[in-house]
Amino acid sequence: MMEKITLKTKILIYLADYWKYKDRYQYPMEITQEGISKAIGITVSHVPRELDILIKNRLVEEIKGRVTGKEKRVNVYFLTPEGILEVEKIKRSISNESVHFNGRKYRIYDLVENMREMNWLEAINLLQNEARSIRVKKKIYIEGNFENSIVNRREELEFMNSWIKSDAPFLAIIGSQGTGKTSLIGKFLSQLKGMEVMMLQMNMQMNIEAVRKKVESIMGIDFEHFMKKSNSLIIFDNYYLVDESIVEYLQNLVNEKKKGKMIVAMREETPSYNRFYKMEDIMNGRVVELRIKGLSIEDVGEYLGIGDREKLKIIYQMTGGKPSILCAMKRGDEEGIIKNSQLTPDQAKFLLDLMKGS
Repeated sequence: MMEKITLKTKILIYLADYWKYKDRYQYPMEITQEGISKAIGITVSHVPRELDILIKNRLVEEIKGRVTGKEKRVNVYFLTPEGILEVEKIKRSISNESVHFNGRKYRIYDLVENMREMNWLEAINLLQNEARSIRVKKKIYIEGNFENSIVNRREELEFMNSWIKSDAPFLAIIGSQGTGKTSLIGKFLSQLKGMEVMMLQMNMQMNIEAVRKKVESIMGIDFEHFMKKSNSLIIFDNYYLVDESIVEYLQNLVNEKKKGKMIVAMREETPSYNRFYKMEDIMNGRVVELRIKGLSIEDVGEYLGIGDREKLKIIYQMTGGKPSILCAMKRGDEEGIIKNSQLTPDQAKFLLDLMKGS
C-alpha cells in the first residue's frame, strides 16, 4: 500500500541523499533549514515545525556545524538509522506506482534506479502532481448557511467589490452577533466570478494545523501555496474566540506578501488578544475594515412587510434591526428568535404576534 505523501515524507526522502556528508568537517547548504525549504518548496518558517516532529519521532537528528557560505555555525539535519529504514519503507511503497514521463508511462523505480532520469524526490513530486490532476479539484468550498434574503446592503457590497479589486489582501468584517455578516458574505460570493473560494467556520477547537489539513485535502494544494494564487479567496467566518495558533498565523500572514485574498468575519466583541492586526496594518493598506450594523427601521419595515409605524418602532427596539432575528420572525420561528437574541420566550411570542397582526 502506498504511503501518504506529506511534507515530512518529502523531507525524509530529500535528506536520504545527504547521509554521506555526516562525517565531514563542513556541511553543504542543502541540509540547512534554508536548503530544505528550497528543495521541498515550502517557506523557511514552516520547516522547523516539520523537522521538530521528525526529530521527536527519532527519524532525523539535528547537528550544529560549519556550512559552506556561512560564517557562523548553523543547524544541519541528517537521517537517523530509524529514518533510513523509514525512507526504505516509503520507497518500497511507491516503487511500483506508475507516472507519465516523456509521453510514456513508467514505474517510479525504473525512472529513478534503472534509467536515472530523476531522483526520488522528483519522482514523488511527479506522482503527487499526477494524482492532483486526476482528482476533481473543487473551486468553491463553503461551510455555513446563508439566509436567502438580504435587505439593502448595497453600500457594503459595493465596498467589498471595491476591496476585491484592490491591493489590500485582508478584509475584516466586524459586527455584533446576528448583524448578517455571513449573509453579506453569501451575497458577495453569489456575485463573485473567477475566484477559488474556501470558507471555513471558526471555533475554539480548531487550530492552524486543522485549517492547513482541510485546505490541502479539499483544494488539493497547501495553505501557503493557495494564498499565493492571485485568484484565491479564504474566508474565516465566526471569528471570535479562536486558538492562539490561528491568531499568530494570521499576524504573520498580514506581514507577508501574498497574492491571495482573505476575509475574516469577526464579532464586535472579539477580545483584543484575538485580533490579528494593528492600526498600522490599516494605515499601510494591508487590512481594510468593514463595520456593519443592524438594518435601518425603514429596511426592517420593508423586509417584514410592516407599514404600521408604532409596531415597527417596537420591533426595531426589541431586535436592533439584526437580520438573524428578523429572518426568524419572518419564518415564524420562535426558537430561532430566542437563539439569535437575548429575548425571552414570551418576548419572542410577542414579536410573532405583532407579525400576525400586520
